[in-house]
Amino acid sequence: MRQKHAYEIVKSISLIYDAIITVSGDGLIHEVLNGFAHHSDPARAFATPVAPIPTGTGNGLSLNLLGIEVFKSVNLLLYLLIYIRKDLMSVPQHSMSSKVFQ
Repeated sequence: MRQKHAYEIVKSISLIYDAIITVSGDGLIHEVLNGFAHHSDPARAFATPVAPIPTGTGNGLSLNLLGIEVFKSVNLLLYLLIYIRKDLMSVPQHSMSSKVFQ
């Protein structure tokens, strides 16, 4: 992936998605948020939940956003997904959603 690719996608993305999930370090989260800021409807864009799955080197932003317990759980989940070849998760849709950024 090239630099600012996520920014370019998010700044013009259709706001029909339930969430944006990032699987990366902190840089991709910044690109998504900057894309929201330059979107034609930034208020609505920022209402889209962002769910970071931390896979970077330091992950300081994700650690501060998620807290240490969730951070450990996400890393355990990633470990299990890599080393145990099974479908490990399903994502049901409900009328309520949790937001990381508002």
